Amino acid sequence: MKKWILILLAVIVIVLWQSVSIYHSAIADKENSADVARNEAMKKYPIKQVNDVTFYHGQKDYHVVDAVLKNGRHVYIWVPDKAKDQYLMKPVSDGYSKSEILKAFQSHVSYKRIVSTRLGMEDGRPAWEITYIDSDGGYVFSYYDFETGESILDPISIQ
Repeated sequence: MKKWILILLAVIVIVLWQSVSIYHSAIADKENSADVARNEAMKKYPIKQVNDVTFYHGQKDYHVVDAVLKNGRHVYIWVPDKAKDQYLMKPVSDGYSKSEILKAFQSHVSYKRIVSTRLGMEDGRPAWEITYIDSDGGYVFSYYDFETGESILDPISIQ
């Protein structure tokens, strides 16, 4: 009986150890890719300060760098994950802010809970992606043009 308990404990310890190892490896990759995007943006543009870097997985993958240029201008920089894709820089003032797009969204969409709001790129143009749980419990992705606030794709629902 003691032998089985020791074997079970050993298996549990090994499973926990491997789970922690996999988690740390995944977090390190995420942090590394954000650092690469930050460095690429700093090579290409005269950045004074980086406020945040977020990842967007869409038709094409981008990191969006929230930065302040040396001239004081607050900008978003879309850094593509593939070298052949184009970089894009837009002043924050050229588009809807996160709070503005959420306010517009909340005024015309029925939902239970907003999961996330992030900048990305859809159909070659900067876009806000709002992920939410709809009134039926479905997981939904909605996309809005960064500059106009207009819906650019039909919402994608996952039941």
